[in-house]
Amino acid sequence: MDNETMQDSGVEWIGEIPRGWHIDRIKDKTTLVVGGDWGDEPDSESIGENIIVLRVADIEGIYFKSVNLTIRKIKHSSLINRLINKHSILLEKSGGGEKQLVGRAALPKNFLSNAICSNFMAKIDFQTTVDIEYINYLLSSLYFQNLNYPHIQQTTGIQNLNVTHYLSTKVLFPPIYEQHVIAEYLDQRCGKLDTIIAIKQQQIKTLDALRQSIIYHAVTKGLDDSVPLVDSGVEWLGMIPQGWKLYRIKDVAKISPTYSESKPAPKENCVVIPMECVSEKGNIDTSTVEQYKNISNGLTFFEKGDVIFAKITPCMENGKGAYVADLPTRYAFGSTEFHVLRSNHNLNGKFLYYYTCNNAFRDYATVNMTGAAGQKRVSTNFLKYTVIYLPDISEQQRIVEHLDQETQCIDYLRTNLNQQINTLQTYKKSLIYECVTGKKRITAGDL
Repeated sequence: MDNETMQDSGVEWIGEIPRGWHIDRIKDKTTLVVGGDWGDEPDSESIGENIIVLRVADIEGIYFKSVNLTIRKIKHSSLINRLINKHSILLEKSGGGEKQLVGRAALPKNFLSNAICSNFMAKIDFQTTVDIEYINYLLSSLYFQNLNYPHIQQTTGIQNLNVTHYLSTKVLFPPIYEQHVIAEYLDQRCGKLDTIIAIKQQQIKTLDALRQSIIYHAVTKGLDDSVPLVDSGVEWLGMIPQGWKLYRIKDVAKISPTYSESKPAPKENCVVIPMECVSEKGNIDTSTVEQYKNISNGLTFFEKGDVIFAKITPCMENGKGAYVADLPTRYAFGSTEFHVLRSNHNLNGKFLYYYTCNNAFRDYATVNMTGAAGQKRVSTNFLKYTVIYLPDISEQQRIVEHLDQETQCIDYLRTNLNQQINTLQTYKKSLIYECVTGKKRITAGDL
């Protein structure tokens, strides 16, 4: 672009802007800012109207989902000014978390006059002189660049966004016709990117299902399909190869007491993974783990077949059992309790790891958890008396080697797909930024 068409904006995050575009505060384009309401249960005896209440959990990207929405009874007096209209955007003002800042904005399409937002969000109505779709991309770009961060007031467990201060942020407004074109262009381009990302995410789910299927078959049916199968007598196991022997886990592994962050395991017994190596879904980041390979033989424990780190909280059902690094001062998953299982000569430790990693076992373990909701755990007695069928130790080793090879291949493909998704998401954020700051000029011809 010719430098003569650009001028300094005077705003650091924006930089140079096209001539004809102007800087303004977000709030100078608004007509109303009002917090949401949560109301009462829809079947309560309180007086009011049953209506859709959009929650932070309903945000999907920069829009709201349109299925499985929450109905609440809202007082008629509370509906005044809170009903969503075609000039409304909803802003998350309370929430966030350790890995996600509060302050996401999303456009509630197709909810005209039949929905409000929850008390964790604010409804912002904008002037008719701006394109609401453009505003949505603009606020999303602010969030992607963490420009909401200076306006966050951290409280215990919850982040609160100072909406008034945040709306004082200076942003860029092209002429209204150009706002329309930019919004339409980004709808087209981001829609294509989202489709590609969704395909790759589905491919990851397919790989995860394949991984689970391979593990389950190997640890319950073996590698030789010619061996006759017999009924195990255990519902979740089903048929098992003839000749495999029945044990209780206590017969083949020494189970430690329950350990936690406040009651750490002895260093020689503790096999844990640092939190930064685990994704929210419990997937191990193998690239991050590389630096821990030489710490206390972190990745050799299972190769020696003598130690297994067994997660025993509800995290187990999400596949968060881990065994990577011997770092006793940094426990995975906060103060979660865990056991250490040390195998004897009849059991290959990594075979037990794969055995407890398959979803059938996790489902069985989850059903048998004890304790109050939110604090459920698998008891020591459950681990002691859980049934396990084992082939001889040499066959266990062959199964482990087979699963190592198969899962390594799947994990490589999975990592590659995640990298592609990250690249696409980064490009999408960059594209939105360039369009809403005039670094990339969009014309009708681009559509």
